[in-house]
Amino acid sequence: MQDFTAPCNPVAVVLHAVATTVPRLLAARSASEPDREALVVDGIGALTFGSWQRRAADLAERLMQRRVAPGDRVGLRFGAAEWLDYAVAYVAVQRLGAVAVPVSADAAPAELAHVLADCDAAGLVHAGGTPDWPGGWTQAAGDGAGSRCGEDLSTPHHEEPR
Repeated sequence: MQDFTAPCNPVAVVLHAVATTVPRLLAARSASEPDREALVVDGIGALTFGSWQRRAADLAERLMQRRVAPGDRVGLRFGAAEWLDYAVAYVAVQRLGAVAVPVSADAAPAELAHVLADCDAAGLVHAGGTPDWPGGWTQAAGDGAGSRCGEDLSTPHHEEPR
């Protein structure tokens, strides 16, 4: 019979592991290597860990002002050329404990409306321009300036913003 309480048992180790989120991993890497390239999109550009962290915090601040709460679904609509902005938006949504819902930039207006209505999206973050979606708020990923948002709300145990 196998002893499931032994310290070398992988099951016992997994049960005691601390949950890690993408925003927490990015924050840790940003603190240790802020100037190192994190993402490179050939022919488009690059993001360092520090700039990715700052931009995600800026966008999370703007989403918090729109009252995005943990568990809310937020559509993300970006094309291939906007992959870096998508990465920023994904982390921003996750920081707030919300759920990112990717939607193709090629989706027709009716398809966009259907997908976002079907998942009951609170809003839509996009690359820019005016997306054709009358169902809720929209936010361009590049809007806004500096951030005061430093709190990671991506775990289920947190206090609600005041």
